[in-house]
Amino acid sequence: MNMPQNRLWVKKELRLLGFSLSGSFSIALQRRPSNHMMIWTFTMNILSIMATLIGVFLISFELQMTSKLKSPLWQYRSARMLTEYLFLFTALELFVASIATEWTYKARQTED
Repeated sequence: MNMPQNRLWVKKELRLLGFSLSGSFSIALQRRPSNHMMIWTFTMNILSIMATLIGVFLISFELQMTSKLKSPLWQYRSARMLTEYLFLFTALELFVASIATEWTYKARQTED
């Protein structure tokens, strides 16, 4: 196994772990609401938004750089299509994390 592939795998796993923790804290907050859990949920959603913004920027950059490639090879076309789907799902994650953060913020304000 090459080292760069291993590093890429670790980055993907850490990103997945962050999104999973964010969702897990939101579910736990819904089941047993507490001030401590609300702070953790808010923090994890903010971190999720930051990671997603970085992802949106990188995917947008990739789409912009590859837009000039007009290759008939199916590998390039399928890779571009997968990148477009990845962009859509990353934007969806940004939207969901933003809404969850807004709800947590409003709940924190009404609790104080």
